[in-house]
Amino acid sequence: MALSLWQLKVGIVSHSAINWPMYIAIEKEFFARQGLKVEMRVTGSPIEQLVAMKKGGVYDIGHSAADDIIQAVHEGWDLCMVMGLNSSYFSVVTNPDISNYRYLNGVHFIPEYQGEVAVVQREWAHTYTEPLVGYIKGYILATDWLYDPGNRQEAAAILCRYIICSREEAEMNYQYYTEKRIFNTKAKVNFDGLHNLLKAMVELGEIPAGRQTLENYVDESFYHLALDQLEGR
Repeated sequence: MALSLWQLKVGIVSHSAINWPMYIAIEKEFFARQGLKVEMRVTGSPIEQLVAMKKGGVYDIGHSAADDIIQAVHEGWDLCMVMGLNSSYFSVVTNPDISNYRYLNGVHFIPEYQGEVAVVQREWAHTYTEPLVGYIKGYILATDWLYDPGNRQEAAAILCRYIICSREEAEMNYQYYTEKRIFNTKAKVNFDGLHNLLKAMVELGEIPAGRQTLENYVDESFYHLALDQLEGR
């Protein structure tokens, strides 16, 4: 008799290479081995996704920008980050005459920051710890697999199943994403990058000044459970 799987609904804003580890976790059955059946739901809007996360029932887990979660928590939403997904992956494009950052005086730059994260309702996380930990484990395994250069061609083929791109474009993406280490190693939240992001948000007036405690936004207990299980501790 086949074992029943946990059904998890995961909200993503759109299909793109930034979801590569998730595609791999589904295709290589890293989620299934954790007893999970993951359904990706495309939201099309980060705001609509957060509103749905606040209400509950639409998505169990959301993949959202860290700054959106910080703002939501400041507005009293009971959300928390449980896993780091990717770092900043945008380039700065300027006039050719500008050759150095010092010429951009007055412009806010965050040299390193936490990009997207996995977010959950705190109450849901404590109620459904087992499938959440399983999700984190599957995602870590998929990220490890993606960073193995021996998997380059298969990883490119997987990406082509989810987004419109040629095999050559997929392999170019692979080189870029792996060389730049876009995806967080072991899916760990980048706390230095998160601190930089908080500092910039205060300076820009997006959140009030004051003592900002990272634990207000992140609960790593589920991540550590997942890591301990993967490492056999």
